[in-house]
Amino acid sequence: MVKNLLILFVCVAVASCQVQNHRYTNDQSNDRIYFYDGEYNAPNYSSKQRNAEANIYRSAYQDINPLSAQNDNNILAGELRSRFSEPNILPNVEPQKELLKNVSHGVSDLGIQLLKSAVQLQAGNIMMSPTSIATLLALLQQGTNGGAQEQITNALHMAPEITAPIYRRLTIDMRKRNSRNILTVANNVVVADSFDLDPAFKTTAIRNFGSEVTPMNFARSAEASKKINKWVADNTNNRITDMLPPDVFNPNTQLVLVNVVYFKGLWETKFKPESTIPRKFYLKNGQTVTVPFMRMQQSFKFGRDSKTNSVVTILPFERYQYSLVLIMPNEDSNTEQLLSRITDDDVVNYHDLNSAEIHIEIPKFTMKSDTNLQPVLKKMGVKNIFNTQTELAGIGVYRTYPPQISDALHSGYLSIDEQGVTAAGASAFAAVALSLDDIQPTFRANRPFVAILWDTQFAIPLFMARIDDPSVLI
Repeated sequence: MVKNLLILFVCVAVASCQVQNHRYTNDQSNDRIYFYDGEYNAPNYSSKQRNAEANIYRSAYQDINPLSAQNDNNILAGELRSRFSEPNILPNVEPQKELLKNVSHGVSDLGIQLLKSAVQLQAGNIMMSPTSIATLLALLQQGTNGGAQEQITNALHMAPEITAPIYRRLTIDMRKRNSRNILTVANNVVVADSFDLDPAFKTTAIRNFGSEVTPMNFARSAEASKKINKWVADNTNNRITDMLPPDVFNPNTQLVLVNVVYFKGLWETKFKPESTIPRKFYLKNGQTVTVPFMRMQQSFKFGRDSKTNSVVTILPFERYQYSLVLIMPNEDSNTEQLLSRITDDDVVNYHDLNSAEIHIEIPKFTMKSDTNLQPVLKKMGVKNIFNTQTELAGIGVYRTYPPQISDALHSGYLSIDEQGVTAAGASAFAAVALSLDDIQPTFRANRPFVAILWDTQFAIPLFMARIDDPSVLI
């Protein structure tokens, strides 16, 4: 019997603002701090594994020095430059600056297409990580051929021989940043004891994607579920704890690919908790809910986009390494129409907007979104990985049978507030509808909008979300 390959996409975003001014180096809070010390930490390999995985990992990274991106905080999305300093990291097939632009374009366009497809298939709040999904697709690309590989290549806008070294460089640099903003990127290839993982695919997973490789007995579904969920919880500061129930596994499960992206950011300009008040949020169906709104008057990048019929503002996080792009359709439009018009170039160009003194009001909320990516990816043209077994033989085999993908799952978590404390509720309060004719510009996100958590240094979206109802509790 042909065995199945189970693909899991996992990501988390926590965007909050800490009013307290303290260093994180020796922070004793429950928040885990990753890669702050400037050292590149290797994954923890199971004692049951051979030392080969760790040796591959060490040999892959011992020759690479971190890039001091922390000292260059003015690299905005429209000012891409090459950061591939080692001549052996990337093949000399085109100018290296163009390669970095390919990453930005590929991940940004993938994110827009993912969210555009998801809102057509799924109601309510939706949040996903283009970076997480792109990483797993890039890893899958290395083990596919034929139509499956071609479809992934089209989605990523990158050929497989370019993708792996680019992600190696990107993974290293994203983990090396010295910042009070916390970014965790982790991969795990969980392999059934009976599955023969292709040696080249294993080496690529470890060398280029910094992945852990974990053996697992999927026949013991409860134990497998517990172990993988613990790994996810450990890498998401316990924000996602029960991603995989035991019944997701079956005797045919041979491989689980997991990626986690976790972010916790500190606002460059902080909201004052005492300024937060309850206001009405207008839902698509015409009803209203009352939620706490954070308020501020400050200079931010701001503009009106006639092409997407929307108003845009950008809130930076500390050191301007990351930013939150907020895009709200005008009153005669909606998020579906916005996403049908917007392109990755638009998102990049928003970072060239002029700054203006604006009055901003955004809801304080926490949301969790679970998405079945199989119909989303199929809608985007990535189909063969789900139904063509022979095109995935480069990943490995069970006896002589290549795998096929049975599930593609994504879980996202996003929290936005002043102090990192999730609001429990609020009382009713009158709201003022958004007016684009105010003497002082106003950005009041009191109806469904789109949020993009943007990595300013690499010009890629870490997370994208459609906020449909900020009152929904998790």
